[in-house]
Amino acid sequence: MAITDRKLFLSILKDGGLMLGIVFFPCCT
Repeated sequence: MAITDRKLFLSILKDGGLMLGIVFFPCCT
């Protein structure tokens, strides 16, 4: 189950990572 969650998580990161990075990076700095 953990492997599946990790794959799903990485897939989401791959698809929305850029958008999330743009949204969250200014918030974290």
